[in-house]
Amino acid sequence: MLARPARARILPDVAPERMHTIDVTEPPEEFISGDQLTPYQTATKGMCWWCGAIANSKEHKFKRTDLARMGRESELLWGSDDELVRIRSNRKSKIVKFQRNLCTECNNRRSQPFDYAYDKYADYVWSNLDRLWRRSKLDMRQVFGENWQVDTLDLARYVAKHIACRMASDGYPVPPQFGQFLDGAATLPSVHMVLFKDPAMWELRRRFIDQGIEGDGLWMAPATGAASPSRGRLTMFSSSFTLGYIGFMYRWDEDASSVDPFYLYRKATLHRRDRLPDQ
Repeated sequence: MLARPARARILPDVAPERMHTIDVTEPPEEFISGDQLTPYQTATKGMCWWCGAIANSKEHKFKRTDLARMGRESELLWGSDDELVRIRSNRKSKIVKFQRNLCTECNNRRSQPFDYAYDKYADYVWSNLDRLWRRSKLDMRQVFGENWQVDTLDLARYVAKHIACRMASDGYPVPPQFGQFLDGAATLPSVHMVLFKDPAMWELRRRFIDQGIEGDGLWMAPATGAASPSRGRLTMFSSSFTLGYIGFMYRWDEDASSVDPFYLYRKATLHRRDRLPDQ
């Protein structure tokens, strides 16, 4: 939860050990967490998951530009179920960053076009939060202009980078297809990636506005996944992140035979969050 005392700015987060996985190779009987995840947390520590160089850079969980929109650093609070912490620095705080799992080159120059595309998307969403609830589609030409096809792909690559950094921070190997997509592949196989609008967040926003409170926040949902004992690895990883009430839901599924991601369309569907799977 990210909040400023008089304005209720909110940014929830979940620690890696709160991620649940479930064995899908046998009848699913129970969720596992904590130390039970250790056999599947086999990511190579200290190496950039994208290029293999020394990992000396941390990706932001939430874009610095989004954090800056929410107020002065001394006014921002981060919280989970267990704690509430004041954000002292949007640039340096460990709270708003993943662990080191990228090199400086990959986290800056190589991914800069993805950051630019996300900034354009975020500008559009922040500026249109009063109107987007009534829409069933997000027109990428309105968001990006005539270069919408290139920018929409780069936006998807920003999301893919976020997913991969979260997987690596939680200790799970990043499938090679993520790096291939960032390197220019036209699609990211096995990854469902959709846009949504969240009715609960929309209603919360309306209640805050009625009380004279700025209630738009940044949200990162708990991650869920599936592990295969026979393969000895994670086979599914799913979560979402939200700006205000507009968000991205994603699921990497090793066994997925087909996906229908938002970035294939000029007018991408804005799904209702309550009509999507839990994760």
